[in-house]
Amino acid sequence: MKRWIVSIGMAILLFVGAGQANAEATVNVVVDGSPMSLSKPAVTVNGYTIIPMKDIFEKLGASVFWDGDHEIVTARKEETNVQLKIGSPVAQVNGISYLLPVEAQIFEGRTMVPLRFVSQVLGCGISWDGDTFTAYVDTKSMPDENQKLDQAAIDALVPKLGTESIVGREPNNIGLTDKEAMMSILLPDEMARKEWESLSDRSKKYLLYQVVQKNREQVANVEHCYTIVKFEDTILIGADITENINPDEVKLVDGNILLPSYREQQSAISQPYKWPTNQPDQDMDII
Repeated sequence: MKRWIVSIGMAILLFVGAGQANAEATVNVVVDGSPMSLSKPAVTVNGYTIIPMKDIFEKLGASVFWDGDHEIVTARKEETNVQLKIGSPVAQVNGISYLLPVEAQIFEGRTMVPLRFVSQVLGCGISWDGDTFTAYVDTKSMPDENQKLDQAAIDALVPKLGTESIVGREPNNIGLTDKEAMMSILLPDEMARKEWESLSDRSKKYLLYQVVQKNREQVANVEHCYTIVKFEDTILIGADITENINPDEVKLVDGNILLPSYREQQSAISQPYKWPTNQPDQDMDII
């Protein structure tokens, strides 16, 4: 599994470019009540804060190492070993793969890492004040339980999920272009749904990411693969899993997994659609 995840990360890196950040805004960072003095300002990229790696790791008591030949950051604190590669959406923490909200990247010659992820894996709590664009890190507060990753539960559930490309067979009125396609993900039975419901929000997001990426070849000739999640006879429009989705946006609606669609983000309403009755047998191949 680890080898597959790394290959997905490299594919995405080649697709999106060499990992150069396009900053949106600067961010103030406060640790245990004291503002941080940074070598470069923390900035937001795609709605997530990135911060100079050396500054944040050392502030949180971790030793940091930089492999310039392979562009890999390694940080160690007590029993925690964290490894991030520039441009990759996947990090390694004690040998376990984690999906990053935003990858480590180069900004104005400085290596930047995702603040929330780094803080949480090093055992810190983090909160956000949108009015002042300030991130507050508390080294004495544990991360939210919903952000934990249950790798064992994910590994148990992924083989039970089925997928199917529905290129050219999407419901009416979705309005996808010829460069867009959809893929459905099937929760095959009530037990699988209960296993899904037992996962933390972060685990749900990571599981869906794995399933979509593993089966992306079904829609290989399009630029964006939107996801439809199917339970029994209902399908729901989802979002491109390769884009950033906040864990709290992943939710269940009448037993179906629902991810925010692009149109929802544009203040339109995403409607559930009944699975087309004129389709062939909808049994999915098990991954």
